[in-house]
Amino acid sequence: MKTKMMVNGDIKSPSVILIMPDGVSKGVVPLNEARNIARDEDLDLVQVSESEEKPICKLMDFTKWKYKQSKAKKPNHQVTKEVRVSFLISDYDLDRKLRQAKKFLSKGAIVRYSMDLKGREQQKFENAFARFSASLENFQDVASFDKPNGNGRLISTLLKPQH
Repeated sequence: MKTKMMVNGDIKSPSVILIMPDGVSKGVVPLNEARNIARDEDLDLVQVSESEEKPICKLMDFTKWKYKQSKAKKPNHQVTKEVRVSFLISDYDLDRKLRQAKKFLSKGAIVRYSMDLKGREQQKFENAFARFSASLENFQDVASFDKPNGNGRLISTLLKPQH
């Protein structure tokens, strides 16, 4: 595998097989003429294949091609959204938050679903954990999740969309 592509002045062969930007082959062309055509069209002459006698060169915008190659190598980023509820949330507000989380899941996002406990609510951790677990039952059909974990002030879990 090549480590560096031959571009413009790096190409040393006296003649090349030239491929135009639209993919049409122009045949065997002297190197100077190929460089002039590249300069006239404001493109780069890039050696795409090496052969013993005549290398194959293509006219293209090399920096644009390199940029596209670097973008193709990067993995797609998974979006994470967060939905937070409190222990004393009303039923209507909880319903609204659940609908919002389901909307995020339907778009393919991972949702961090959490319940904040403030002040004296921390003393009722078992009740809060039970309420949080009960609200998770609403996601059984649209998401997969692990057992919620809590540390006294925060109860949370990750909801991953089912496909």
